[in-house]
Amino acid sequence: MGGSEKALYDIACLPREGYFCENTVIHIGRVRPITNICPVNRSAELINITVDYVPRDHFIELVSYRDRLKQGFSDTLENIAEEVFIEIWGLIKPENLVVTVYLEDEYLSDWHVRLEKGSCS
Repeated sequence: MGGSEKALYDIACLPREGYFCENTVIHIGRVRPITNICPVNRSAELINITVDYVPRDHFIELVSYRDRLKQGFSDTLENIAEEVFIEIWGLIKPENLVVTVYLEDEYLSDWHVRLEKGSCS
């Protein structure tokens, strides 16, 4: 998304109670590559995002998360990582959170950005 644009889909959450034990690490792996429009050269590039977290009271509802990412982005990898991190942190306030954004375009250099609060090891 980037900038001041509003997401068409918001990430939903569900209560953790009854689904996961305490200190369970949830890993949301890579999905289909997501289109990002590079703000520097305005060309399309493929990215992907992984999320690891330990939920407190709520966890991310996966379908809404995937719908949110399908909208694509138009920003730097650093800003995308920060946007996703802040959105998830604000929604579920997990014990720990790691968001990694990968550049998946085979014609561009291997690059990723990782934001972390706590440890999901």
